Amino acid sequence: MSEEISVGDQIAGLEERIRKLAGKLGLDEARGVINEIEQEVQRLPAEVERIRARGYQFRSFLENQVSVMHDQWRGIAERVQDELKTRSQELRRDLERVERDLRDLRSRYETPGSAKPAPKQTLAGSLGEAAKQKPAGALGAEKEKPRTLGDLPQTPAARGQSGREQLGGARQSREAAPEHLPESPVRKSLESADSLGSALGDSPASAPGGELPSAIAAVESAVSALEDRFDKAEWEVREHFETLSGNISKVRAHVREITWTMDQVQEATFQFSAGEAPVIIAKAEWKEDRDNPDGILYLTDRRLIFEQKEKKGGFLGIGAKKVQEIQWEVAVGDIEQAKSYNEGIFGRKDMIELTLGGSAPYSRIVVEVKGDADNDWWIRQINRARTGDILKEKLGGTGGQFDDVDLSAVPTNCPNCGGLFPDIKQGQRQLTCEFCGTVVRF
Repeated sequence: MSEEISVGDQIAGLEERIRKLAGKLGLDEARGVINEIEQEVQRLPAEVERIRARGYQFRSFLENQVSVMHDQWRGIAERVQDELKTRSQELRRDLERVERDLRDLRSRYETPGSAKPAPKQTLAGSLGEAAKQKPAGALGAEKEKPRTLGDLPQTPAARGQSGREQLGGARQSREAAPEHLPESPVRKSLESADSLGSALGDSPASAPGGELPSAIAAVESAVSALEDRFDKAEWEVREHFETLSGNISKVRAHVREITWTMDQVQEATFQFSAGEAPVIIAKAEWKEDRDNPDGILYLTDRRLIFEQKEKKGGFLGIGAKKVQEIQWEVAVGDIEQAKSYNEGIFGRKDMIELTLGGSAPYSRIVVEVKGDADNDWWIRQINRARTGDILKEKLGGTGGQFDDVDLSAVPTNCPNCGGLFPDIKQGQRQLTCEFCGTVVRF
């Protein structure tokens, strides 16, 4: 069996590519993103309201972002829909033109004795003209050759008409064609050859090692160009809203993260002090010397808290008991230094190292943050909490230290021994006398 691809198989392959393109006429990928944007713009305001109702007070920029994105979409939605419709119509016209050329090619190949279609600038018309312009001697000499696309015989009706009359009819047809219609890329490729018939005769499909017939090569070129146009049209439509789509995805990620945060807050075994609010939380593992407990790391505007939250004991998960309790808490003002580093295979473990002072229960704590948490991001937020800069993102906050503290109510001297209290730090809500140990909460 010959390993060469037959002309029929080549045509069938081109037809399959055309069918796939026909299924993409709606530019469904771009249309799907447009529909998703429309739905998100409608949903996000209510979802931001929902997380506020649950008590999340930070990332005050979310409301403004949602409002701006809503206005941006309303400003471009109609233009995007018009662009989508225009591009789809242009692609449909191009597809129909190439499809017609391919259909004529198959018809002439499978039915060599069929009548030539009405003269017009299509692949079938070009085939007929090329054959008519060959000298009679050349046509007669080729009768003994194996049949190829270039050897398709003319019908009796066509033979009854002189070559001059047929050529003149085709020329009149070309002159009568509307000038605004775009010219077929297949036709351009065919007309670049000296003679389609001679080209086909010089490269018969059945000849060992022969090249593709020029007619098939022309259609192949047109189909490839059309595939590129489909891909380009998708991206050109999406360019109108690519930035907006990316911003919506970021806000969606914020909402998803905050929703999970408030779920964990609701399950926590400890209470937040009056005015205290969670900023970010993450699944974490405390790297102590013994058990390395798993749990949740909370950063609020006042404290850093690690709550153990895991199942321990049992065998293969059977009989294990849930353990959930605070292991340590540190006022953000007692964090003297926070740094991040990575360890483990390929550096996949995101580590946080804290150097502590003041009334912190430890001088050094190491924690691995897990899941989607990024240790560099955590370090930035911890430092913002230490300086009070995080309060800029709190609803109603101004970004100053101790925005939520009535400093006039903070004592300067111990009520027991009269000793002078040290200055308070960010996040601190109690003072301990260095002389007598009296604790004053505020």
